[in-house]
Amino acid sequence: MLLTTPTAFFDRGVTMLARAVSHFRRDAIDAAVRGAAASAEQVGDPQHEPGAWTLSRSGGSVGEVSLAGVGAPAGVIGRWYRSPGASAAPRPVVVVVHGYNAGDYALEERLWPRAALARKGVDVVLYVMPGHGVRKDGFGLPAWPNPEGLVTTGRTIDQAVRELRGLLRGLAADPRVSDVAVWGMSLGSYVGAIAASQENVAAFAGVTPLMSLPAFFRSHDVVDVAGARALEAVFASRAPAAGRLGCPAVVVAADGDGVTGIAQARAMARWAGAETVSIPGSHLAPFGLSEAFNVVIASTMAAFAARALPMAQPIAA
Repeated sequence: MLLTTPTAFFDRGVTMLARAVSHFRRDAIDAAVRGAAASAEQVGDPQHEPGAWTLSRSGGSVGEVSLAGVGAPAGVIGRWYRSPGASAAPRPVVVVVHGYNAGDYALEERLWPRAALARKGVDVVLYVMPGHGVRKDGFGLPAWPNPEGLVTTGRTIDQAVRELRGLLRGLAADPRVSDVAVWGMSLGSYVGAIAASQENVAAFAGVTPLMSLPAFFRSHDVVDVAGARALEAVFASRAPAAGRLGCPAVVVAADGDGVTGIAQARAMARWAGAETVSIPGSHLAPFGLSEAFNVVIASTMAAFAARALPMAQPIAA
């Protein structure tokens, strides 16, 4: 049997990333950086308010989720997993958000600890971001995030956050749901963190997270220091750091992360005031993730329990 070492996995992850960014054209990136201020004006201020959307779910233990209302996304945006024979009583839900170029059910169903959460009476909802996974049109890489297409990237971040906020609100209003938490991985932690900072959620977790797109592009030499600074015109207002998180959080950082990098995880942990769990391996081969999920689950369950406690009664005079 051929054994693949953690170093080989790390190297493979970096190679895959290099292939993912190599299609960017130098002249197009330079032009985008020069026009970043104009792009920021064109994309405008972030519009994350979902409006009065309603949530629907198909039947069965695995149901497809959609939203309806003015401006709501068309079609299915994810899946809601309930354990067979689950109690009819309201249950807490963890909404998970996948990473870049992921979002295929076959992968995500195996990656996230659905069985462990089900044993604790928690449902899982997988939200699929626009242009990823089952919501992707055709083949190839997603159109965002992309330093060549700043307007498209900015608007799609806004769309993803708006959809996720609409999903969180729909779940919070659903009689089958007692509370909601958000977990995200990589790009999903970026979108998830923004939404979590703008909604009343019980807990947040960022796994090998992305905190800053300009810093990400700079770390891989897609842009130089001045270029990263220019990109802030578009992304400063549509990044986790633009808001404040008001719930308990955990950040999972991979020691050999060659994609988002350990600095992004540290930045998110500082922003969130989060407990940090370090695991070996790399971004694409995060050895120790199952053990880290135990910490994330424990923290999320404690947050659910704390919010379920009755309000303290005032002491009679």
